[in-house]
Amino acid sequence: MQWSELDLIGKTWEIPASRTKNKLPHVVLLSDPVIGIIQSQKALQEVIGKSGYVFTCTGNPFSGWSRSKQRLDGRAGIEPWRLHDLRRTMVTGMNEMGTQPHIVEAIVNHISGHRSGVAGVYNRALYLEERRQPLDSWADHVVALLKTNAKKT
Repeated sequence: MQWSELDLIGKTWEIPASRTKNKLPHVVLLSDPVIGIIQSQKALQEVIGKSGYVFTCTGNPFSGWSRSKQRLDGRAGIEPWRLHDLRRTMVTGMNEMGTQPHIVEAIVNHISGHRSGVAGVYNRALYLEERRQPLDSWADHVVALLKTNAKKT
């Protein structure tokens, strides 16, 4: 995530086509808890120095990831897991919460179902308005889980 791609007022992250798997640009709608995390990074960077990347300690993306993941593994007690597991969990959770599958697919920038093959030639909808509510609901769900786990420890 790069600062130049963010619109914190509009609550969006615009990922350029050059950095997506399907080579199409993607707009990620950001919930309030995510905006809070990003703003805390902005404050941190004012202390450690400016960088083009949002999550960095050295100015490079993913710096310190291995050590951070080891600490997280120890705290979470869930092994083995990968970043992609978080994406899969969100997709499953959103579907279980009743989000229409084509909206979930749009959220994660998949081109399938309603947007693949001949249907995709005609259906260019981004479903931006329809994507906001499920993302906010998912953020609320994650925050509630964090609060529940914090009370247990």
